[in-house]
Amino acid sequence: MRFACKGALGALAAAVALLSLAGCGDDDGGSVSAFCDKYRELQRVPNPLAGLTEGPESLAQAKDALIEVGDATSEIVEVAPSEMEGDAEALERFYDSFLRELDEVESARDFARVGQGLLSEAEEVADSGRRLERYAADNCG
Repeated sequence: MRFACKGALGALAAAVALLSLAGCGDDDGGSVSAFCDKYRELQRVPNPLAGLTEGPESLAQAKDALIEVGDATSEIVEVAPSEMEGDAEALERFYDSFLRELDEVESARDFARVGQGLLSEAEEVADSGRRLERYAADNCG
């Protein structure tokens, strides 16, 4: 069971890391420059699942960090250029779903359960994350 937990957490951590690089926003609405500024800011945020352990402090820190990343993904919709809005919205929906599931997480095992449950959704939205990354690479210098 330990391997399954670590495998699920590892896969979810990879998805979170990829999706976290997609960026976030502010009040500048639809601006490439605002998108790029927030993209660079979010790139500096560490992976919220890195170092996750069984302890309650570690879980609380991971939850708080994931909430912060989730809030940032909600903001990307405000600044995403029109051609990227659909991908930004897909990212926002994923994090909304993920954050709802976090309410019941009380252990690393619970994180693994949530991770397993969201893995297929994470794989689907990873395409949106990759398109956002590609857009940033092409437009944010």
